[in-house]
Amino acid sequence: MPAMGRGNYYSVDVQSSRSATILLPQYSNMTSVREWPSEINLSGPTLRTDKGFFTYSPAMAYQGLLSQSISTATTMDGSPRQHSKFQIEFSVYLGHTSNSIVAFGVAAANTGYNPRYLGIAAGSDYGNLNQAQCRTRFIPTLFDISVALSDRTITITPTNADAIDIEPSGTLTHVLERQFELSSNDMSNIYQSVIGNALNFSIADYRKYVRSSHYTGSPLGEQDINLGGIQNSVTAMIDDLLVTYSSAQLMIANDTKTVDATVTVTAVRLGQPVYIYLVFGFNLLIVLGAAMYRPEEEEESGNDHFWRIFDSETM
Repeated sequence: MPAMGRGNYYSVDVQSSRSATILLPQYSNMTSVREWPSEINLSGPTLRTDKGFFTYSPAMAYQGLLSQSISTATTMDGSPRQHSKFQIEFSVYLGHTSNSIVAFGVAAANTGYNPRYLGIAAGSDYGNLNQAQCRTRFIPTLFDISVALSDRTITITPTNADAIDIEPSGTLTHVLERQFELSSNDMSNIYQSVIGNALNFSIADYRKYVRSSHYTGSPLGEQDINLGGIQNSVTAMIDDLLVTYSSAQLMIANDTKTVDATVTVTAVRLGQPVYIYLVFGFNLLIVLGAAMYRPEEEEESGNDHFWRIFDSETM
């Protein structure tokens, strides 16, 4: 019985796989991938469906989500960040102090250079961010992508296979980085900069990490901590922007290509078949035995009642 109990209650994973095809976005049609004006009704094509909101102006449409992405870019235990599944060349501020300004500077023209550069100019309230420079390099990489429908997670693993640049003109990366300037311009007010606050949140989390037991590297000074937090924020925002543009190409432009995929269905079966059959048979014998025994018990009870009545009458 102990063996049958263990076999009956232990779970066994069962998998079934089949070949399929899915649609992936591509960039053969770049008509809408450009810098749209930061004005109402001029922000480019949009689409709202039950799958979400899709746009070619992420800096305008996703201000709150992008600032949240920047502020939560650094994990305090050093683990990989989990992303939740979202012009003006010169900036002039008039009528108030410049202490709260945090502005990203990006080249207005597409130079086609890779890597690209971001520069930050900040007021005295955000002095730790002032004159920070970020170099971003875009390297085409082929990934294995695993999508789990049950918990709605996507896991990507880079491969060593050669990858081609799906958008070699540089337009996508240029327009993407221009969103940093748009965001910093639109999310600064008289009192504070939303982008500056978000960057400082990431820096504070990075400082907490490097001073915890999870950190195993060399001690870092305050300048390196600032740069580390900024790097994490820029990386997180770029990831979200790339997803935004690829989603727009898929849903708005219908610019897609078909690729092969493998669909795997995983289920859990309780116990091993041999033990399940044994337990089922054993339980079936018990049920049959009880069913066969019950009429005899009823008959004996009936006879006993008859004899009690007979005795009372004879007396």
